[in-house]
Amino acid sequence: MIIKVKTQVFAPVTKYNGFMGCERWDGEIGVETGQDLRRISRDRRSFLSMCAVAFREDVFTDKVPKPPIVIRNEVKCAGGNKRWIANDPIRWKLFEEFYKSAVERKLHLLAAASPENHP
Repeated sequence: MIIKVKTQVFAPVTKYNGFMGCERWDGEIGVETGQDLRRISRDRRSFLSMCAVAFREDVFTDKVPKPPIVIRNEVKCAGGNKRWIANDPIRWKLFEEFYKSAVERKLHLLAAASPENHP
């Protein structure tokens, strides 16, 4: 399992950069900031939820649903949607939770739409 931590890289103070403190180099060297990591985490959770709904509808495959751009390469390297989820216990647990929630929502919608509830 890969765990990414918030990393900051600072430039040394020189008379040329005009700052009394340090200048951040994060954007220049491609370091992911905390905000980027939160966005990726949100995208992963959203994708897991999409996978759970696709599984509920019996359309879930290694390529459906299509992963968000920020994690597409990660999913592809894992071997597709199914392996990406199955190879990580945390993702598997979240997928199960999202699936249970998706099933409950569908049952609730079906119960609300049944003719027995509308006289």
